[in-house]
Amino acid sequence: MYSFLFDVTSRVNIFENVLDIVQKTLHKANYQLSKRLNYILNKLNSFPDTIVQHGFVFYAICYNIDVKNFIVCHYEAGAKRDIIEDFITTHIEEKTNDLLNGKFRSLTEYVDDIRYNIIIKLGV
Repeated sequence: MYSFLFDVTSRVNIFENVLDIVQKTLHKANYQLSKRLNYILNKLNSFPDTIVQHGFVFYAICYNIDVKNFIVCHYEAGAKRDIIEDFITTHIEEKTNDLLNGKFRSLTEYVDDIRYNIIIKLGV
């Protein structure tokens, strides 16, 4: 998680992998994607904004099991992996639901809250 927050190369690599996983999931499920969703997914590739990339990854962790597994499997089985899984369940998923229910004023506030808690609670 540390490198995702602070290292540009790691952030971009993780973001691109997560975007690829989401696109493959949508393709496998044979969803009829709207023009707007296609546009957004294509635009994400060329939009190097840290807030957008972090927000997309946090959101995808909650709603795509393959993304969650991709993130969690970077950690060896044991205490650290359990801590990461617990943090995702108790914090990221809760904050993502809060975002969807309008409890955050912006995507920036949502992302900053999660980033802050990653640093404080996971001790990166």
